[in-house]
Amino acid sequence: MSIDPYAFCPCGSGKKVKWCCAPFLTQVNRAFELLQEGQHESAHKLFQELLQQHDNRAALWLYYAEFLTHSGQWEQADAALDQALQRDPKLGMAFYMRGQLRQQEGEIQGALMLYHKAAELIAPEAKDQLLNVYAKIADLSHQCRQFLATIYAVDRALQLRPDLPELHRYHEDLFGPNSRLPPTARQRHALRRTRRSIPESFITGRLSDARQGYEQLVQQTPDDPAAWFNLGLIYAWQGESLRAVEALYRSLDAEVDDRLAEQTGTLVEVLLTALGMESVANYLYHFCSMTIRDFQRLLQLFEEKYRLGAIAQMQFHEEEGVLRGFFMEEIPTLAMSEHTPVYRIRARFMIIPPELHLISLDQNQAQSLAQELYEQSQMALEPPRVWTRTPDPRELPLLYGTLVRPGYESDPEVQRRRLQYVADYFEGTWLHQPLKSLEGNSPLDAMGSPRLRKRLFGAVRFMEECYRAVRGLPDQPSEETKAEAEQHYYDFQRLRHKLGLEYTNVATPEPEAEAAQAAVPAAVSSQQASTGEIAGHSTSRATPASVPPRDISAMNIAELAALDRQVMSVDEIEQAMRAALRLEARELAVAFARAGVDKPFDPSKPDRYPLFAAAITGALVQGNYSEALDLIQRGEQYDSEHNRGARAIDYALKRANVYVRMKDVDHAVEAFERLIAQYPQEGKLYTTAAEEMLRLKSADKARYFADRGLRLAHQSQNRDLEEHCRELLAAAEKAR
Repeated sequence: MSIDPYAFCPCGSGKKVKWCCAPFLTQVNRAFELLQEGQHESAHKLFQELLQQHDNRAALWLYYAEFLTHSGQWEQADAALDQALQRDPKLGMAFYMRGQLRQQEGEIQGALMLYHKAAELIAPEAKDQLLNVYAKIADLSHQCRQFLATIYAVDRALQLRPDLPELHRYHEDLFGPNSRLPPTARQRHALRRTRRSIPESFITGRLSDARQGYEQLVQQTPDDPAAWFNLGLIYAWQGESLRAVEALYRSLDAEVDDRLAEQTGTLVEVLLTALGMESVANYLYHFCSMTIRDFQRLLQLFEEKYRLGAIAQMQFHEEEGVLRGFFMEEIPTLAMSEHTPVYRIRARFMIIPPELHLISLDQNQAQSLAQELYEQSQMALEPPRVWTRTPDPRELPLLYGTLVRPGYESDPEVQRRRLQYVADYFEGTWLHQPLKSLEGNSPLDAMGSPRLRKRLFGAVRFMEECYRAVRGLPDQPSEETKAEAEQHYYDFQRLRHKLGLEYTNVATPEPEAEAAQAAVPAAVSSQQASTGEIAGHSTSRATPASVPPRDISAMNIAELAALDRQVMSVDEIEQAMRAALRLEARELAVAFARAGVDKPFDPSKPDRYPLFAAAITGALVQGNYSEALDLIQRGEQYDSEHNRGARAIDYALKRANVYVRMKDVDHAVEAFERLIAQYPQEGKLYTTAAEEMLRLKSADKARYFADRGLRLAHQSQNRDLEEHCRELLAAAEKAR
């Protein structure tokens, strides 16, 4: 095959063949032809002759390494690349080929580092070679969830070959709206205007030069948030997520604009989901892996759990040979006999013989479920092995994910309860959850630190973006869709308001950082540049979004404490009590509860058990048992007169619980006996009574109640109740 002497040389030098590899390239091509024809020895001999003639030519050693890889001689190929780089340490294609070898060995991070190095060294004129390099970077970066590096690599590839429709499809598949990635993870980001420009000598179009320029600039102007942001962004484009996060934290520390702090903080949260960031990540997937000893016995256990409703969406994927599904549990209701159609997800599972993998964002759920299955499998599983990795942002909604029993999906009450479960997670659990990006503080505690408050903007925004993206909601809802969205989706403005997290410092608009952006290859399309979009947002400094009307359930602690309980209705007091409980303001919640139980009868709110229950708990915390018993008696009387006794069983359980707290075994037994006499078919009463007797170290009474529950389980063929009672009997026997 003839060679065009005026084509760019395949070694990546950017020179034409005539002035680069012409002395030996025809012979190199002949060697590869011999290899394809099966004449390996002749091809190898030809290369040896060429190397003797042109030993000092780095590119020839590069071609020889490629020949060895085609021959399956990986170690010899690596040695040949050593020879090439000794002769030319800046031979970009040698780094590219070595990256391929590392990728072949499964060293993904090492391969990425080499590909990035190759992209910096290969001449811009060598478009075909650079296209291959950026394709590798995009593919591996996406596997490692280095989203910014992926976008940058795809953009560079598009600049090289804008005529390739497959590149545009690839970008759309990875980062289009249907990708369900949060906007910050799939949008292009641009450099910001700095107080001082980097020297022109660093404005070469190469990331490595721009990086060096900003590394010097942050030393000269350490209080410039834009300089640190730009350095962090370049680190992220190069796939160095940890360094990027550290630089962006410095940017946040110096930032005075809350809106820019929110953008920077959200970018940090995206970077924390990359593989390899487990030590600093806010959220982790906890894996419990167990080797399967007896597959048939394990399958029987899973089928039984599926029949009992503990497993949902169990499906076998024949092509992959994988069994997948979810372990779930009911979200309890206040009425003990009511079965809810809404379930929370305990863990995902995958069976890939010979392994069972349990996967959960909740470490306790994963480990407790693994131990439960290990014990119930009767030696069908080996003990669990625990490990972690960062989750894909699209998987974070599993933190508050729910499943619904078939046929209930469109039930308005079910939709309301699912939405309430999301609200309870964010306004209860998440508010108090320590986050590493907040230096181990909870969001609520972080509000007390001006420095951490700036990081908190991004933590909230990131969770909002994940929530909206997975549900297919637009990045910015229109006014027409807001009203409908408020009925069906959680409004994160409620969370911001509970935290008191609102924009207070917003700088005046600045023009786009044209000089800064010129320091690196264009990463923003012409359309974006013309519309002034930077970092996925408009460059104009928008005023803070207007806050919707503040209902009681969305108030923060200070606002709740300022409410006048005397003029509030019973329903408003209950809302305030629940809001205080979600904020862990327990004393305030009890104060609302006590005010609520003293209110005159309100026909619109006949059920006051939640208020009485909170007031009773408050009395128990103070050790005031007589007040607790008095409240129970008042509650029973009120419930009988105004609520048709619907809560009788709940008040009776409360009374028994008070006697347990008092360590009064006789009165506790008497209370449980009366309760069981009224509701003999309620299995949970027997197990609750047995558990409380064990707490009181009364093994005989525990055995008595567990035995009665076991008889009921046999009569009703309730396997779950039977198993629970047998466990209690074993515990009672052990305690004797």
